[in-house]
Amino acid sequence: MNAEAQINQLRGKYEALSSNKARAQFISQYKVILEKQNLGGNENFVDFLGECLEKYNTKIRADYNIESASIAELEQLANGDGEAIAQAQHELGIRYEEGERGASKDIAIAVKWYEMAEKLNYAPAIHYLACCYKWGKCKETNVTEALKLLNRAAAQGYNSSFYLLGLHYLPESISTAELEDLAKSMNLLERAGRLGCAEALFSIMNICQYPSCNDSKKYIEALEKYANHHEDGFGRVLLGLVYCNADYTLWTPTFASELYSHVTIPDKDRLNKGLELIQQGENKNISKYRFFWNRCSRVLRHLQYILHYVREGKRISPSFNKS
Repeated sequence: MNAEAQINQLRGKYEALSSNKARAQFISQYKVILEKQNLGGNENFVDFLGECLEKYNTKIRADYNIESASIAELEQLANGDGEAIAQAQHELGIRYEEGERGASKDIAIAVKWYEMAEKLNYAPAIHYLACCYKWGKCKETNVTEALKLLNRAAAQGYNSSFYLLGLHYLPESISTAELEDLAKSMNLLERAGRLGCAEALFSIMNICQYPSCNDSKKYIEALEKYANHHEDGFGRVLLGLVYCNADYTLWTPTFASELYSHVTIPDKDRLNKGLELIQQGENKNISKYRFFWNRCSRVLRHLQYILHYVREGKRISPSFNKS
């Protein structure tokens, strides 16, 4: 039985479990199996662990109303002996770090709660604690310790840790880097993207446009996943432009043509789907990822121009610069 078949079998077993206790036991046993059988080297098995943990933590947070609980209620959970201890401790850490929802901003208290959840091997808290070391939040900056913690969280399939590790190993000058120098970083970013990290997908798209990478197929795969699974208008606008075969200053004409060649939906459906995505994107909040905002807002300022020309079957010129 290959890895994919094994994981599908395990996924079926996990989905069939009816209680949080049974799910927690399954995850604990699976972690032991990963270690004993040295399956950690197989990315698919680790990604599956991340998938299970994400579902489990989401269920626990919903069952115990972690998002809406008061500070007093969270402290009671965090200091109790129930199944939501780590989730409550982590939530307290976030609230004290950000100074919101009933907590005054106090980084020292936030770190204390992160450390308590980290001792329970709770991946999100391990990741947040790594960030405290990486950026010196109430801790002396310690990149070595941050990397250790990020690798611990990544070993549990935590997508944001893969993302930060990917950025850490990214060469300082992407434009002059050799392809092999990008391999480790891209692998980590791709794993984060597979596990649903939107920031990682954006980073992949950005890197793929550099001459050192120049991978239009990987770009469109990342873009399609982002646009189809995340509620952000920018991805939808970009994908819509690709489907409409429109350069519009976002890519070089050659790269735009290569992107279009990798689109998987039938030719007859591309234009209508592209227009639909562009119009959907116009109504979404696209300013979340600010480093893309200027380019995307430029597209939306000329949305009617774009829609008119693609309906007429014309290719939008990359030199168009109407104000």
